[in-house]
Amino acid sequence: MIFLQIINLLKFIFLEKKKKKFVFYSESIFYKNFYIDLVKNLKKKEDLVIVSSDVNEFRNLNKKKIKSYYISNNLLKTIFFGTLNCDYLIMTMTDIGNNFPKSIFKCKYIYFFHSLASTHKIYTKNAFDQYNIIFVNGDYQIKEIRLNEKRKNLPNKILVKTGYFFLNFLKKKLNKKKYKKDTVLFAPSWTYENSNLFNDYGLKIIKKLIDLKLNVILRPHPEIIKRFPDKILEIKKAFGKSKKFLLDNSSSNLISMEKSLLCLTDNSTITMEYALSLERQVIYLDYKDKIHNLGYKELNIETLESKFKKELGISIGIKDFLKSKSLLSPKNFSKTTFKKKLKKFEKKYLFNSSHSINKAVDFLKHLSEKNT
Repeated sequence: MIFLQIINLLKFIFLEKKKKKFVFYSESIFYKNFYIDLVKNLKKKEDLVIVSSDVNEFRNLNKKKIKSYYISNNLLKTIFFGTLNCDYLIMTMTDIGNNFPKSIFKCKYIYFFHSLASTHKIYTKNAFDQYNIIFVNGDYQIKEIRLNEKRKNLPNKILVKTGYFFLNFLKKKLNKKKYKKDTVLFAPSWTYENSNLFNDYGLKIIKKLIDLKLNVILRPHPEIIKRFPDKILEIKKAFGKSKKFLLDNSSSNLISMEKSLLCLTDNSTITMEYALSLERQVIYLDYKDKIHNLGYKELNIETLESKFKKELGISIGIKDFLKSKSLLSPKNFSKTTFKKKLKKFEKKYLFNSSHSINKAVDFLKHLSEKNT
């Protein structure tokens, strides 16, 4: 595999001798649905190259005749990022310039989000500091980024009001009527800490749901699969033979979202995507907060995920949940009222939910014409 990566790196350097206008970098095939519509639409108008750190994604892209290269080894990635010669590198990986070096050829860095979350709590402190251009989901992110720039005396980035690509994608692909009444999507979030809801209570939560005669789809975050394989194996051994349990570690979460009547999590921001695209309920299990920036309170801005949880979610402590005799739902719950609240939330906080890709492509096309 390392030989394949070396060959790909050499091909990228020597076969792509001409300075590249747009290069996409993808960490994993799990992120394909976040960017694929943008690639397809931009490809009609511009030459572009995709570099992936996932061999399955690389093969998948090649089958679709999208020019791509595979570079996963950290040393080779360091060489790739440090010597990349392009006008614009477009990515959903945070912390460029911190985890991996910026290019000696001074290309511009464009970031787009794979979450609706705010920028200052679940992301690291310097996650977005070294990008030149950011495609933002809503005014809330503009406010957060600008205040962060002011506090750190950073140069102002170009913030493009695109909206959230993935929500646009989900609304086109998902069928709201296709679900099973007794099926729950359990989507625990990941953190850098070993003590978290998944590790500490994952087994008990799944058992509780099965005891309540519910079908459970466990959809772990890709980082959970990578960081805690022993716990995944333990859950497989405990419930793998049960007809009421499914471990979904596929590259796409569409089928799991579509099948389930509601989503259960601790801090995963998939709840916002799930509710806004499918108009279905979400339940939060309160255990430990997800904080990847200990200084997030310095901005003194409530996160979007916190607002959503308070306005549209149902919250219950983990111990109370494990003692409960049914899957909790509020009394007199009105689907009509819930849908109205969702639409109001989206209109208030998000940009261009149905035109996000077009906004991004138009902006990138303008950049291209400007540099010609």
